[in-house]
Amino acid sequence: MKKHEIEEQLELLIKVTRGPVRQSLQQALLHLTTPKHVGLTASQCIGHTAGKLHDSRCPGLYLEAAPRLGRIWRIRSQKDGDKIITIGTYPDMSLGEAREAWRGHRAGTLTIKPPPANVSRKRPQRTSAGLTLGELSDKYVAFSKKHKAKSTAATDERAFRQLMDIVGDIKVGQLTEPVLRDALIEIALEHPRTADLTQGTIRHAWKVGQGRDKRQLMKSTDLWIPASIPCPSPNMSFTKSKQRYAMDDKELEAYVSNLYRSKIPQVVQDVLEFQLHLGARIGEVCAIQTAWVREELDYIELPASATKNGTSHRFYLTERIRNLVKDHLDRDEKFLFRRDDDGNPFNSSRIQHLLAANREELGIERQDDRDDIGTHTARRTARTFWKSAGVPFEVRERLSNHKPQGIGSRYDWGADLWPQAREALERWSDHLTGLGWM
Repeated sequence: MKKHEIEEQLELLIKVTRGPVRQSLQQALLHLTTPKHVGLTASQCIGHTAGKLHDSRCPGLYLEAAPRLGRIWRIRSQKDGDKIITIGTYPDMSLGEAREAWRGHRAGTLTIKPPPANVSRKRPQRTSAGLTLGELSDKYVAFSKKHKAKSTAATDERAFRQLMDIVGDIKVGQLTEPVLRDALIEIALEHPRTADLTQGTIRHAWKVGQGRDKRQLMKSTDLWIPASIPCPSPNMSFTKSKQRYAMDDKELEAYVSNLYRSKIPQVVQDVLEFQLHLGARIGEVCAIQTAWVREELDYIELPASATKNGTSHRFYLTERIRNLVKDHLDRDEKFLFRRDDDGNPFNSSRIQHLLAANREELGIERQDDRDDIGTHTARRTARTFWKSAGVPFEVRERLSNHKPQGIGSRYDWGADLWPQAREALERWSDHLTGLGWM
C-alpha cells in the first residue's frame, strides 16, 4: 500500500472512531505526514533550559544549556577527532547564524573569535530591582496559571491580594521578614489556614523569581527578583497539620452502611456514593452535565474545561452507579446532580459542610491526630484499595486523573489503559457492595 493510500485510510478511520483510539490514529497520521529533518525551530531554542538540543539539519550542531554560561552553540567535529568547538551563545547568535557557522566549518572557512579577556563569561542576571509586590503578583499568577491547576493559581492570586491589603503595593525589597511576619499574624487572627497558604505562596514566588526552583523552570531567562534580596518568609506555622489518611476498614463500613440513613439530602448522598465508587474529585462530580453521559450508559466523558488539571477524563460506570445515573437522567435537568431549591449544581464546599455536620451520625468521627474525614478522604480510600489490589501505577494515575509528570508518564498517558481501569473499578465496586450499601 502506498503512502497516500495509508493517509486516506487513516483519515477515514479518524472520522468514525472516538476516544483513545481516535487520538492514536491522529498521532499516527501526524507522524506520517510530518516531514523528516525539519531541524530546530526558534521557539525550541527560546524555551530550552537544560541539556543539549541537536539540530537534525546540521549533524554535529547543538545548543547546550550550561548552568553558568547560559545557552551555547557548539559543533562536534568528527574530522577533528570528535573535538567540541564553541561558536557562540544564544540569543547573541541566532539559529540561522549558527547554521551558517556550521556550513563555514564544513567548508573550512570558519574562524572563531575569542571573547575579550575583561568580559565575564557568566550569564547576566537580568532582574527588576524596582519590582513592586503587585507586579510580582502579576508575574507569579501568570506563571501559576501556566504551570499549575486553576484552583492553585486562584489561591496564589488571593494570597497576594490579601497580603497587599495589609502592607500595600510596596517594593519587593521592602517586604522584609518582620513586615511579612506582622502581616501573616494579622491574617492568621481570622484565617490561620490562609496565613499558611500566603506564606507558602511568597516562598515559592521567591524561588521561581530567583530561578531556584528546579522542578518548574521559567521559560524566560529574565529573573524577577535579584539574588541579593533574601526570601522574607519567617517559616512560621499557624495551623497544626494532621496526618492525611484514607478510611480504614471500620470507617469505610460505617460510611457505606450509614450514608443513606443520615439526614444528608438525597442528591448529596448520590453524589458522595458516585464519588466513592469512582474515586473522583468532588468538584468534577458536581459539574457533570447530562449531555456528557453516553446513551449506552457505559461511561461519562468530561471535557478538559470541567477538570481540575485541564485534561479530559472518563468516568466508567459500574452496574450500581449506572442505575444511579439513570435515575437522575429521568429528571431531564442540565446537570446530573442538582440542588433541589434552585436547580444549580451542588458545589464542593456545600457538600463538604454537609458531610462535616453529619460525621458523628455516619460513625466516622476521628479523635486522634489524623485529619477529619472529608470528601477527598473517599478519593484517597479508593486509591489505597487499588494499590492493595495490585493495580499498576499508571492505571491508578489514569483513574485519579492526575496530570502526567515526566516524559515517561506522558508516554503512559497515550496508552489505552481503560480496559484495565474498568476492571479495577469493578473490583472496587464489588468490595463496596459487600460492605452493605442500603
